[in-house]
Amino acid sequence: MSTKVTKHHIEAIRERLPHRYVEELTRKVNEKITDGKTVSEALVSAVMKGHKNDYHNIIDTALTWAKEIEENYSKILEEAKA
Repeated sequence: MSTKVTKHHIEAIRERLPHRYVEELTRKVNEKITDGKTVSEALVSAVMKGHKNDYHNIIDTALTWAKEIEENYSKILEEAKA
């Protein structure tokens, strides 16, 4: 059984992110990098479209960000119900 992330998985993550996500995701990935190098927006876009391999934990950062968005959304819904 393979655990490789496919384009289908990446597309599902992309759907959970805001419409214009590349700039913010690039900033979040660059904050996590500790060796002084940076990741370009073009690389983030290519990885999130499934065209390039992810060596900088871009997909992991995107998934974490998507979970944060969903948690904030559910918190807002709970407060609105109260």
